[in-house]
Amino acid sequence: MKMEVHLQQRLEQRMHLSQQMLQNLELLQLPIMDLRDLILQELEENPALEEKQDVEEPEAAPDPPQTAEEDAQGEMLEAVEEQLLESERLTRRSDSAEDAERRIEMLQNLCQESASLREHLLNQLALLELGAEERAFCEHVIQNIDDNGYLTAAPAEMIASLPEELKKEPPEVLARKLEHAISIVQQMEPKGVGARTIKECLLLQLDVADPRYPLLRKLIENHFEDVGANRLPRIVKAFSSDPEVLGFARDLVFGCWERRSQLDARIEEVAKNWQISRMAAIDRNVLRLAAYELLFRYDIPPLVTIN
Repeated sequence: MKMEVHLQQRLEQRMHLSQQMLQNLELLQLPIMDLRDLILQELEENPALEEKQDVEEPEAAPDPPQTAEEDAQGEMLEAVEEQLLESERLTRRSDSAEDAERRIEMLQNLCQESASLREHLLNQLALLELGAEERAFCEHVIQNIDDNGYLTAAPAEMIASLPEELKKEPPEVLARKLEHAISIVQQMEPKGVGARTIKECLLLQLDVADPRYPLLRKLIENHFEDVGANRLPRIVKAFSSDPEVLGFARDLVFGCWERRSQLDARIEEVAKNWQISRMAAIDRNVLRLAAYELLFRYDIPPLVTIN
């Protein structure tokens, strides 16, 4: 058995009664005779206590008769007071109802457990019109996706771990069906899920409708390692055949390089518990390029950059 220490957050409600409330509850449960005996016993044991005798209050003198004018003023004041009390009651009732709804909604949001990535993918899979076998292969692919969204299992491992009812065909046929299921899962949200490498993850996140799609795809497919190693001159030389592409790439790369310190400062402001120096080179440069487009390239729509 493996034992380990870990931290866990848990939301719970508890009711604690004070000592005075417990004593009050005990007194309320006593019969009248027992309560009287208890009071007499306390009076005998505690000299600081003394019994208060009922004192008859003298009758108040009758009020002098009011005139008709005073009666009219009194009725007017009573009517105004009743209207104010009614208005206050309605306001309190409305506020209390709204507050109760807000509290219930807040508790439901707090108590509702967030769905895991696999549950999120399975919910999307349930909405697709697929055959039973095709759905089973997709479910098997989803079960092999890790918490970061990557498909880390090798094809041979996935074939070996298939249920027995799906292993009735040759391995090459099963490999093709698994590849088809992977392509279906890779079309789900979030974009990039089901990728086997960072390079494939970036390619899956590209938007075909983006006018820069050919450029970005070529950059990722042919110069992914160059971007990670910061070999900018080699990238510029490779794209020099197209003047328009070269101009865009030069503005993007050199503009990002000139404002590197400013971009790093903005990234560190929102990166919790992470410093720029601790980030992987690829992640760091992708963040720099995206931040540069958002902050300084007003000709590029923000939604295109985020995509």
